[in-house]
Amino acid sequence: ETTHLSRAMSPMWLLLVCAMGPAAADGDLTLHLIDQDLADQRGAYCLDGSRPGFYYAPATSVELNTTWIIYLQGGGFCADNDDCADRSTTDLGSSSTWDKTMSGSSVIDSDSSINPLFADAHRVYIPYCDGWFFSGNKDDPVVVNGKTIYFRGKRNLVAVLDTLDPLGLWDVENLMLSGCSAGALADYMQGDYMGDRYADAQKFGIAPLSGFFPVHASKAGDYDFIAQLLISSKLHNVTGGFDGNKCYEAAQRGEISNPHFCGLSNYSYAYMTSNIFMINSALDAYSLQNIYDGDTDCQHDEFNDCSMKQISDFDAWESDFLAQVEMASQFTKDGNGAFIESCLEHCAAEDSKTFASLSIDGLTISQALQQWWESNGADPAADHTYTPCTLKKLGEHQCNPTCPNQENYMEISRMKKRNVPSTPHAYDTPMGH
Repeated sequence: ETTHLSRAMSPMWLLLVCAMGPAAADGDLTLHLIDQDLADQRGAYCLDGSRPGFYYAPATSVELNTTWIIYLQGGGFCADNDDCADRSTTDLGSSSTWDKTMSGSSVIDSDSSINPLFADAHRVYIPYCDGWFFSGNKDDPVVVNGKTIYFRGKRNLVAVLDTLDPLGLWDVENLMLSGCSAGALADYMQGDYMGDRYADAQKFGIAPLSGFFPVHASKAGDYDFIAQLLISSKLHNVTGGFDGNKCYEAAQRGEISNPHFCGLSNYSYAYMTSNIFMINSALDAYSLQNIYDGDTDCQHDEFNDCSMKQISDFDAWESDFLAQVEMASQFTKDGNGAFIESCLEHCAAEDSKTFASLSIDGLTISQALQQWWESNGADPAADHTYTPCTLKKLGEHQCNPTCPNQENYMEISRMKKRNVPSTPHAYDTPMGH
């Protein structure tokens, strides 16, 4: 049976419980659901009312026994009650079918040749089962066709952290928060909450993968994707889960007109105080398909079937993406960094091979992340910032030969576009502060 951990247990007993859990292959992480009493006390539930949880592998090195990596799973969001009810029947809305163990990759890989920073540290993977970026906090569940649905993402995150604390997390000295896609967007929204919660750590940093979704019109001129996010954020009452979010604090001071804007990555990024190393493609495949929603016929094979006009369109998108990132003062803030490439991919760095091979100027993502993490936390951002090349008009269009030519990005992202009303003029790109 899956091990259940309670915060009331002593650290020694918790270690014994983990040891008695389901057998895992060397390097694998083992599933633990939070204790039912804790779930009921906090109201921490997946969409379907099942308990949230986490996969965990303890440190295997004495030197890294106070070093932790926490990774948030991605997987889109649910935009309305019916959508969330449908999602509640999947592993993105229920813990009932989660595997008992999982192998790690990328920043939670157990192979030190791939993941020299965290292979021997405490590794945590938090599955995503709430439908809105680990941030919802709605008191009253809704009933859809007789099924009770909960919007409790922030409560789930806090309950998982409360369960991890007695395992040693409350004594953490070095802590990195990461995640991909929806998990990375959660990094932007909840990263400063984590930094404040573990303020006694000597080092805390955030490394979101493919989580910066620009506020940008589609080729047709609409803002449907942004409308999806903002409308669904109200459904999930995410402002109730924005404690610790510096953008939300700015909204409370009247600096931002709508606190729900803090559910957009460029708004939260613009106000973050924690050190952050952004990992993203300026030509992110999901963003091009669902936000830009143009020139879709050649969005494959690293743009090689695109016309010169289409390449010009994508060059303009890349330029706009960079302008939005660079608009925030965080882009040039000491202690920060970024690895922004030109590949047609989404969450490709979740793959260990890509993590250790995709490069800019001869430096891989893994190497760039390691150099940033091992710095003193106050280096000029320019020392750890890597920007993309521009697609070539002639010949093979992709200018970065190390791109993975990822064909399954939509499967990886597990995100889908939904049609909702759009009000383009409601969404202005925030200026950096």
